[in-house]
Amino acid sequence: MVSNNDLKIFIIHNKEARVNALIQTLLRCKNKYYSFEIIEIYKQKLRFFKFYHLVYFNMSQIKITINWNKYLYKKIKPKQIFEILIQIFKLLVSREFFNSFNTKLSIIDSISKKHFEALSNFLNSKSKFMLVLESDAIIPDKKNFNSALIKIMNFSKGHEGIFAVLGNSYTLDKLGAENISYRIVDGLRIYEKPLTNTGVAYVLDRQAASIIKNRIDNYSDRFPFLPFDWLINWVFCQLDVSVETIIGIEILDTCVIHGSVSGITKSWQ
Repeated sequence: MVSNNDLKIFIIHNKEARVNALIQTLLRCKNKYYSFEIIEIYKQKLRFFKFYHLVYFNMSQIKITINWNKYLYKKIKPKQIFEILIQIFKLLVSREFFNSFNTKLSIIDSISKKHFEALSNFLNSKSKFMLVLESDAIIPDKKNFNSALIKIMNFSKGHEGIFAVLGNSYTLDKLGAENISYRIVDGLRIYEKPLTNTGVAYVLDRQAASIIKNRIDNYSDRFPFLPFDWLINWVFCQLDVSVETIIGIEILDTCVIHGSVSGITKSWQ
């Protein structure tokens, strides 16, 4: 039996009807191995940005793209930078594109702020773990779901700074992380460096949550937030490994399906 296993489950949503089904599934996952509390974060606060905010966002993307490639032991592809520069040009010449991009970025910004609120809420509690689920998370098998959480909790007994991905999304190749080595431990893929390929479902312990929150505190609130999975990868690129330890984990047997990516649920995009 797992001890000291109090878990806070945060559901990030915008009052979609499907959230009720997700909550009912979670309630059916109750077991003797760990206790949990479900917290919904749904208040939507959209803010629209000026031209220089959007340019700053794109320039930040260029910097992050360069740092991310270095982090993955890869050379930067000029095409990646060129595509971002084209986007800046389109913002300048097309009002329609500017409005469309602004709306999209406002939603991304709002969703990322909800993830950040979950981090703050968790760190203000005494719980040992947090699980974040977005509204399009689907749990097809409660046995696999519980097994995955228990494996993560058991692994954490000898390790601190846990960041574990439960959901499916980009493959390692598509993420560009095929050069990152890993080892297999009890159905968990333990990465040489932490990384994430999705924000739909992930687990953190207190040390990892604290490091990530402190780093994001340095991200200027004046400008749009990145999608939260990339905001986390932005943190990982900056880690001072001598004092900031985060262990990146992926569940080999995916236990949470990303509904929007899989085409099961409708994406807001």
